[in-house]
Amino acid sequence: MLDAQARRTGGPQGAWDFADHGEIIHVLSGRMTCEEQNGTTTEVDPGTTAVFPLGRQGTWTIHEALRKVFVIHK
Repeated sequence: MLDAQARRTGGPQGAWDFADHGEIIHVLSGRMTCEEQNGTTTEVDPGTTAVFPLGRQGTWTIHEALRKVFVIHK
């Protein structure tokens, strides 16, 4: 089942673990940095579409309140 919605993501920093699902996002406003466990970083800002596949792990740091559309998938 797919879950698609728009929401605000708050909080300056956190961790993600996509052990049991993946996520696709499209950023409407705001800015964040995603860092994978292997040290690879990705800057995410308005207009960016990012794919976080099943099994990916890392951290995020929000620099500006993030508004995104996302789909969670298995």
